[in-house]
Amino acid sequence: MSPTYALFEVAADSLEVVAAQASQERALLTAHAEAMDSKAGLLVGFAATVTAFSVAHHDWLVRVALFASLLAGMTGLWGIVVRRSRVFLTIDLDGVFGSVEQPAPATTAQLLDAQRQIVRRLERTVGLKAVLLQLSAGFLVVALLLLLVANLVS
Repeated sequence: MSPTYALFEVAADSLEVVAAQASQERALLTAHAEAMDSKAGLLVGFAATVTAFSVAHHDWLVRVALFASLLAGMTGLWGIVVRRSRVFLTIDLDGVFGSVEQPAPATTAQLLDAQRQIVRRLERTVGLKAVLLQLSAGFLVVALLLLLVANLVS
């Protein structure tokens, strides 16, 4: 066996290990984004409930609370739309690795680069969703505190 061939075997084996790790990370980030979607849905529903209960009152403090709950609902909804609006590569890269009998290390490296780009994009999306959900929860807390103060004052 030539030293060059042995080097390509080692490179291909290590690339496949890194690709498997990237695939696991992509699956974990996708599951995390799905969980954040359900949390955003709960925030939107709760903000809608607060909004519905505060519409009938004409007190200025309740109106400010209404505005805060509307902001909570909109940022929560935006948290859901962010992921749905971004297009992710849906090719099963794991299947590509298994379907080629002896992929060249260059091909494996290109697939790994695509895998890493997907993971980086998912990381940015999950980070943006987290910020939006924190904003939504913050607006909702402000709305509830304003409603509490309005009920205590009146």
